[in-house]
Amino acid sequence: MQFSVVAEEIAQSILNLVLFAAFYLLGWRLMGAVVSTVLSYAAAFAVAIYFVRRLFAAAWRAPAQATISTQQMLSYSTPTALAEAFGVIISRADRLFLGFYWPAAEVGVYQAASQIAVIMAAILAAFNTILMPMIAEQYHRRDMRQLEELFRVNTKWGVYSIAPLVLVIVFAARDVMQVIFGPAYAGGATALQILTLGQFINIATGATGAILIMTGNQRTWLRLSLAIMIANLVLNLALVPRWATTGAAVATAATVGGLFAISLLIVRRILGIWPYDRRYLKGIAAGAGTALLLAGTRLLGLPPAGNLALTTAVAVAGFFGLLLLLGLDPEDRAFIGMLVRRARAR
Repeated sequence: MQFSVVAEEIAQSILNLVLFAAFYLLGWRLMGAVVSTVLSYAAAFAVAIYFVRRLFAAAWRAPAQATISTQQMLSYSTPTALAEAFGVIISRADRLFLGFYWPAAEVGVYQAASQIAVIMAAILAAFNTILMPMIAEQYHRRDMRQLEELFRVNTKWGVYSIAPLVLVIVFAARDVMQVIFGPAYAGGATALQILTLGQFINIATGATGAILIMTGNQRTWLRLSLAIMIANLVLNLALVPRWATTGAAVATAATVGGLFAISLLIVRRILGIWPYDRRYLKGIAAGAGTALLLAGTRLLGLPPAGNLALTTAVAVAGFFGLLLLLGLDPEDRAFIGMLVRRARAR
């Protein structure tokens, strides 16, 4: 997992940023963005190959006999790959429809809003990367009780991780857009709030897609992804021509939220596991208390930058402070302790 993060996330992102800055200074602009992206992915691929050879040197020297057939491999990987492709379409179709029906300025504002909302999906992906091998192990052992506990802890901490960001967007979406991107982007606040709702449902339902894939239910995930993709295209076609960025946000949020809400029910039906219990009440209370504090900060009438800074500080300190006051559960303390030990080891 560490090698994967270094190659795919750190190396690619840093090189992309450095190359884009260099090409921009040379006056390449759009072409510089394209070239830097392609070169950074090529470099990340090279780094990943190096790590694969380092980790599995013996297999490169003397390849072992395959333990599963090509047909078995394809029967598992093809539905998974197609489902991921449908997921990409669900997350990108809104911008294509906007670009067809509306001026480029509308697409730019919407793209800015979606970049902020997708941060939450990135947080979930990070948790899922850790969880997936654990899911496979517990399912192989048929230890459904432990699998359910992993599901609960992963989902709860996914929600805790993004709760302050969600609160900031709920109470200061216009300031977020204006401070980060400029006054011309302030009109994307409504789209940002709608997209955030869809991503919050994604986080709050946990790693349902990963669980279905890792427990051999990848075809179920494929069928659901296909149905949601079709619904996404229909909604975009119906809403974008009439309501522009708001319509695109509604179409995307509804289908993203629907995909994971339905998959949660499917996981419950097939595997009999559920990520929620009374331990979530502390998080709900912390969120409600922080929301009251943030409602008070709005009365101060601060300028955008000052209001965003204060809202962010109150959201982070208020939510996690209230969680600590309410008392952490044993698995929460174990989770934090693991993170601290990992940090010290570095």
